[in-house]
Amino acid sequence: MIIDYNNIGNIFQFLKKKKISQVIFLGKVRKKPFLKFRPNLITFYYLVKLIFSYNKGDGRLINKILNIFVSRNINIIDPRDFLKENLCNKKNNNIFKFNKNLSSKKIKEYFLLAKKFGEKDKGQAVIVSDNKVVLGEDRNGTDYLIKKFKALNIRTSSYLIKVSKPDQDLEVDLPTIGPTTIKNIVEAGIQGLIVENKKTFIENPLLTFKIIKEKKLFFHAF
Repeated sequence: MIIDYNNIGNIFQFLKKKKISQVIFLGKVRKKPFLKFRPNLITFYYLVKLIFSYNKGDGRLINKILNIFVSRNINIIDPRDFLKENLCNKKNNNIFKFNKNLSSKKIKEYFLLAKKFGEKDKGQAVIVSDNKVVLGEDRNGTDYLIKKFKALNIRTSSYLIKVSKPDQDLEVDLPTIGPTTIKNIVEAGIQGLIVENKKTFIENPLLTFKIIKEKKLFFHAF
């Protein structure tokens, strides 16, 4: 079933008709500018409930949406229970190949910089160069962030760090990387990435780590 933005309120009617009481949230939805909605009546009803959270940060908005599902007796299932092979772990860490350039202490510093940025509830990722954040993710996502960095033409060693935001609901909003992310990193001249152990979803792990190995990128799950 495909539902467009203006009729998305119909989802609960569909779930009820199909006697569905449990759902899994997967994938990415581009947030439509609020004033561009032309909603039907039921969608308008739910948009009113979201109006004060819509532009306050994705975490806050997602929590409001989850509350609506719960109020309609719809249970949210954690996708990590079914996609364990896609959940990041430390077995692919390769710091031993890069310890002349990066120490465990420095990795932790970069990780904490990303966590600090996440407190703003604007994005999950930052790019660090010369021991400071040079760019942070916004609502356009990680791939857009990497392309912005490429345009800066920075030549010093740089790293993408992607982590969960404080209080982020990982049942529906798990940080994700995949082959496209890695290819964009290579094209942008970024030397590697740091992600969060057990809290990062990896699309097509075999291909993702194949590219990381072939391109000799640094990878660390902290």
